[in-house]
Amino acid sequence: MNPGVVKRLTTSVLRKAGSLTRQYRMGRKVILCFHSVKPMANHSHLHPDAFGGILRWLTIHTDVMSVESLLDADRTDNPRPAVALTFDDGHKDNLTHALPIARDHGVTFSVYVTVGLLERDPRAQVRFTSLLRQKTKDFEALSWDDAGSLIEHGCEIGSHTWDHPMLSHLSDDGIEFQLGESREILLRRLGLEHVGMCYPYGKFGRNVDARVVRATERLGYRYGLCVEHRGVAPNDDRFALPRFIVNSGSLEVLERQISGSEDYHGAISRHMPGFLARKLSPTDFLEPPDAPAPLSALSSAP
Repeated sequence: MNPGVVKRLTTSVLRKAGSLTRQYRMGRKVILCFHSVKPMANHSHLHPDAFGGILRWLTIHTDVMSVESLLDADRTDNPRPAVALTFDDGHKDNLTHALPIARDHGVTFSVYVTVGLLERDPRAQVRFTSLLRQKTKDFEALSWDDAGSLIEHGCEIGSHTWDHPMLSHLSDDGIEFQLGESREILLRRLGLEHVGMCYPYGKFGRNVDARVVRATERLGYRYGLCVEHRGVAPNDDRFALPRFIVNSGSLEVLERQISGSEDYHGAISRHMPGFLARKLSPTDFLEPPDAPAPLSALSSAP
């Protein structure tokens, strides 16, 4: 690519990113994304001690609340950031390890479950463990009773689709199934009428597109969560909200995320032209080649 073109594109993206990140220093709102908390930690899991350290820091420096409360609160003149804690996928350790630590610190969190795993769909289990590059026996999902226990302790449960697809790769009917069926089962199993959606992978313009966002709204979800490393801006679409992924116990990184000094990462991701994003991060646009295809209808299940 012509260096002059790259320079002009980079300048344009940085200008837009800077404009976005200057909008909301007071009344700051941040949504954090976790996956798993357990002693044998890897890149997507936190050790319980690290999770406890994060919660200790957050309760001192921020106001921790639910996603719904964060979205609805008027914090225009509040200097303390509002923070919501979210967990993706539906790991069993969200109940056995994360919840006791959260209760010790007087906070709760939201869990977005891959519904096919809780339904014990064998195809969803094989697909998900292949995405994690783990053996099936090494992964344990929540049960519906576990999800009920989390609710009893003040946590919220939402949808993470049926079997964790890149939604933008699906047909309109496939999107309808993944979003609609999972919402219907949450209503049937747990009696939940008002739930949030958390998009698998979650990068807007890469594996989440406008069709997905509008389908989420049309199907009656309360909001939709992406992965985009910045705080929530006042003009953000309620169905395409940014989150920071937390993959380590580093309080230095956490402080930068909460303060806003890391927001340019997410702003650049949002404004980067698609062809450039594909060149720099091709895996953001590709399903893992060895994973079974996601379901597009329940009748396709074995």
